[in-house]
Amino acid sequence: MEILKALRPIEEFERKLALFYEWCGRSFVDDYETSSFFYCMKVEEESNINLVQYIRRIARQNPLLFGEVDLNMDGIQESTSKMARLMSSTAEPSLEDVLNAALEIERNATDFYGFSHISEAGPGIAQLVGSLQKSFLAHYETLAKFRAKQIQEQLIAG
Repeated sequence: MEILKALRPIEEFERKLALFYEWCGRSFVDDYETSSFFYCMKVEEESNINLVQYIRRIARQNPLLFGEVDLNMDGIQESTSKMARLMSSTAEPSLEDVLNAALEIERNATDFYGFSHISEAGPGIAQLVGSLQKSFLAHYETLAKFRAKQIQEQLIAG
């Protein structure tokens, strides 16, 4: 798939993920720590959107820097559906369900994007793409630590 065609669904996915984290924050508005946590995740996703848009501008101006990329549209659709199901549910979400879903989405995000060919385009491009990939891993680690902290606090509370 051409890079410009691949980056559009990636940008849309990042937008949906930012909206998901915003929804998560609103869902736990009575818990300041949790609400703030999800707000920070939303802001980071918005930063990813800006990075994807920047990469798109570079790709539009220099298409020869980019080869074909692999994009797992099924994985993107699956994660988008998972977010939509949680957000449209009439039942109040549990923090455990939301964190587990977010962990799965972030863990799978690197599988969605076949950026290996882009990284071969040159050091500047590789650095930009690497930043995007690192953010997925960082989000996963941040979510895992937050979930572990929540579990520990539940155990202490009894």
